[in-house]
Amino acid sequence: MILLGIIVVSYCLMVSVWLYCWLKTPADKPLSARGAGVVVALHNEASNVDALIDCFEKQRDAHIVLVDDHSTDDTFEKLARSRFDVCSNPWQRGKKNALRYGVSRLSNCGTIAFTDADCVFGPQWAATLCGKCSDGEAQLAVAPVAMIGNGSWLTHLFELDFLALQVCTAGSVLARMPFMCNGANLAVEKETYDAHNAADEYISGDDVFLLSYVKRNSGKIVYVKSEDAMVQTRCPASLGDFVRQRTRWLRKVSGYRDWQMILFPIVIFAANMAWPLGLALAAAGCVGPMPVLAVVSAKFIVDYATLLSGSRFWKIRVDFGSVAAMFVLYPFYILLIASASVFRSKKRW
Repeated sequence: MILLGIIVVSYCLMVSVWLYCWLKTPADKPLSARGAGVVVALHNEASNVDALIDCFEKQRDAHIVLVDDHSTDDTFEKLARSRFDVCSNPWQRGKKNALRYGVSRLSNCGTIAFTDADCVFGPQWAATLCGKCSDGEAQLAVAPVAMIGNGSWLTHLFELDFLALQVCTAGSVLARMPFMCNGANLAVEKETYDAHNAADEYISGDDVFLLSYVKRNSGKIVYVKSEDAMVQTRCPASLGDFVRQRTRWLRKVSGYRDWQMILFPIVIFAANMAWPLGLALAAAGCVGPMPVLAVVSAKFIVDYATLLSGSRFWKIRVDFGSVAAMFVLYPFYILLIASASVFRSKKRW
């Protein structure tokens, strides 16, 4: 029980630091960058092409490259109807290779922004995001992503899960201890991108390996706290889709070398097992109910505060009942994700 208490206290202190940095940081003033480049890799994304093109039509002063990565549907044909730089990935199949090829076509751009094919965003997105990396201010800019559900209870839990990740991402970057980011909304100096050596055995994951590279080389990593820089994506439609998405993320953990990327997730994982482990210890008579209640309550309060702190910015509803349900279900969810990731190939999109 002492070890469990130490883990939960460590978790609470760590997340509290991130929350403090998130809450005390004012929103960014309007930013702009001219001559920015944008690269998107697409694989069988025909259903998302029209919305993506519509968002890019509203961007200004951005060179947009859309790379089809060996799609078997009509993604390329739909892209080809646009006015943007559309190409097929001539290299080995994979998101990482497709992005690299797209960046290679942007020799005149000093800053490159990345998003995903299923994201939508406002007209100031590219300029605001790339503005943080312009003029050498930073080597990598991390920006907010909102996952929007369809109104069902299940997708609302998905929204809350992703919101917690986003708040922790923002807070950790602002606290100068970044350990994760999302490739759906990043900007990087082209020189930095060209120099980094991603883990080629992973078909995706350019985001976290790029983050690790910038940290190793003492580069500056910033967070763009601006609604203009936010992108939105849809929640997975089913639990199966959600599990596949998360296992794809988790499968890349074996390639991490940064101590914060390794330690922080371990602390988070262990703290999320607090209530079932505490309950098991109490049932076995190893500890009384009050210490277990104190530890579990501390974890719940910090989790609730984390979600509340991001609800207004990300425009996600946070209610006590859903947070409590997620708190109870989360240990089983992370065990499911961990188990499923063992059987997922790191060579899949």
